Amino acid sequence: MGVVKGALSQNEIAAVCASAARGAGHQWGIAEEVGAAARVLAASGEFAPATFADILEQRAKLSAPVSRECLSPREGFAAQCPFRLGALLCDDAEIYAGGKIQTITAVASPLLAAACLSSAARALNRSFALASEIACITATPSSVITFGKPESVHAKFAPMVSAYASRGIKRIKFTPSAIAITDPGWRRLMALSKKTMVPATPQSQSRGAGAGLTDND
Repeated sequence: MGVVKGALSQNEIAAVCASAARGAGHQWGIAEEVGAAARVLAASGEFAPATFADILEQRAKLSAPVSRECLSPREGFAAQCPFRLGALLCDDAEIYAGGKIQTITAVASPLLAAACLSSAARALNRSFALASEIACITATPSSVITFGKPESVHAKFAPMVSAYASRGIKRIKFTPSAIAITDPGWRRLMALSKKTMVPATPQSQSRGAGAGLTDND
């Protein structure tokens, strides 16, 4: 990707985050979830590149959920990966939309897990609430992530209330227009993304790969 001038678009943010997830070792399906979550948070003004970089760089240290019946870290892990958890929650979203309450423990970044649920919220036209003792995050059909106190969860939301055992919900306000290509978190995401690129060789260049010596686009 070339130099981005001015504000970053939601598409640019999503593409780089998805590519960074691949560079960090995630499979394509999870990488797509990462990109979608980044787009949702950018639309809500809650995207923080450093948060995404932190979680992706720690991929090997974060657990997938034990099972659908036990949404806790696997033995030997202190916390769950929000992207792998979010993907599983989306798969079971219809069950939660029917009124089932699930308890989740030890999520590295609950906000990112909630962002993953936006696709399910749109598909089912329902809102999902993730709550701890200190805060509540709601993923709505309009892809907006909203915050509130735990008691703000009421009957109009599908009641998926989660108790986080080890980490609270930290809100970070970082609008797309405030993100510069020199931002340390963004540079870390770009560094992960570059791991997916194949180095140029004389053979590939002779066959027309790359932009060549001139670029008239």
